[in-house]
Amino acid sequence: GDVYKRQDIQYDLEFRGEKRGFSVLRTDEFISEEDFTKFSRLCSVFLIIVPENLVRQNFKPIESSVYDLIMQNSKETPRIFVLVTHVPLNEAEEMEVDTFGFTKNEIEVISLPSEEVDDSLYRILFSDVHKKIFTGVQSYCQGRQDKISLTSSEFSKVFELNKFEKEEKIVDELLDLIQQVDDKNPYISPKFLPMYTAYREYSKLQKLILDSLNGNCEKQGLDIKIQDINNRMIDTQTMRLSQVSKKFLSMMKDSNASLLNFALEKRLKNFISQRNKVDIDAYFKKYCEYNIYKNSRNPSLATMAEGLKREISELENKISDNTLSVEILWREIIRFYSFQETLATRFLTSALVGGHKKVFVVSVLGPQSSGKSTLLNYLFGCHFATASGRGTKGIYGTLFDIQIGGFDSILILDTEGLLSSEMNDPEYDRKIALFCMAISHLVIINVKGDLTRNMHEVIGVALTVLNQLKLNKIPSPSLFFVLNQNSDPNIS
Repeated sequence: GDVYKRQDIQYDLEFRGEKRGFSVLRTDEFISEEDFTKFSRLCSVFLIIVPENLVRQNFKPIESSVYDLIMQNSKETPRIFVLVTHVPLNEAEEMEVDTFGFTKNEIEVISLPSEEVDDSLYRILFSDVHKKIFTGVQSYCQGRQDKISLTSSEFSKVFELNKFEKEEKIVDELLDLIQQVDDKNPYISPKFLPMYTAYREYSKLQKLILDSLNGNCEKQGLDIKIQDINNRMIDTQTMRLSQVSKKFLSMMKDSNASLLNFALEKRLKNFISQRNKVDIDAYFKKYCEYNIYKNSRNPSLATMAEGLKREISELENKISDNTLSVEILWREIIRFYSFQETLATRFLTSALVGGHKKVFVVSVLGPQSSGKSTLLNYLFGCHFATASGRGTKGIYGTLFDIQIGGFDSILILDTEGLLSSEMNDPEYDRKIALFCMAISHLVIINVKGDLTRNMHEVIGVALTVLNQLKLNKIPSPSLFFVLNQNSDPNIS
């Protein structure tokens, strides 16, 4: 069985590839009679899948009462296919004769032979089954479009879409506040995100202090600046949440907070992409030009490359200051309350310690733009933001409640891309790798193409330091290597 089994219903309105002319609704194996009654109204064709061993035990894929229910709800006499899987090859024809007490006009039985047959033969047999079902559905639909097509009101009634009108209005109100910020004013500013802006400045100064310890810069005056920022962050008179942050916080207290969070994430991403489009296009154009000239021995071209490098840095800072995401809004809220009401501490205690939960930790490491966030989204159903270039900054996490292997929860950690040209900070890369190795049960090393020498070095240094300092909370984390877009992966 699927360890992530959910009792849900998925409705697919579109299809990537050849147009099929119909929508598909999928249910899990457990569905209540109430839900079945509601959603069967949407369907004109039913595909019931059952393994051969259950059929041999006199299991009926469809009971008379269920068939009657389907007939009552359908606009038109429905078509029902029963697909029996794992059938021995020599019994396939015999299996398709059985109609489980119904007539051939009511039910069509199709058998899929066992996978134990030769691979090439199995592909042919599977293709035949696909063709039977697909052409059967298309044949049934032909000439019945007017009778079986759903109107928008019928669709809305079944899915109760009107229930989410209030949530849509809440997201609209928050986006209206965000869009009121003038294009010339950045989002990352004391007026819009005071705590996040101050903490970002605080973090930069802390890094300068570390650099000064290594002799890379002067420490003079840094301590005073850090103390000044720290005093500002704990001053409740001057440090207040903006209207956007207050609206976001109230939104997260709604009973449908997860749905609102997902809706806001998608719409906000589209809005910010459009707002920064001109600067992003200019950034990539200059970055391509810089890569052409950066290694030139021609003095004039080398000078041009240095100029492009400064322009790229300025554009990157501008885009960064004008970028807003759900994660940044969360960080503003958490930073605000961690300094003034210890919300972050209370949340972590409640989520992890207070419930006495055993948490299985999965993290991902890999170079920038190797598809780490996308991989986690597909593997675990997360909603990490994806983007070309530097999409993730720092480490983001998603916590799921799940009962498996003695664990109560699974924590998924998405990390910033290593070896990025923007950061160009090997020490930062090593810290992220060491952190993940120290707290994770499973670390996914996601690499686009080959495992490079630099990536190999980052992993090797982290493992060596981990063994020497004995910092790891997990006895021995497992490493899984994913070599994507590599036709001949060879881990050795």
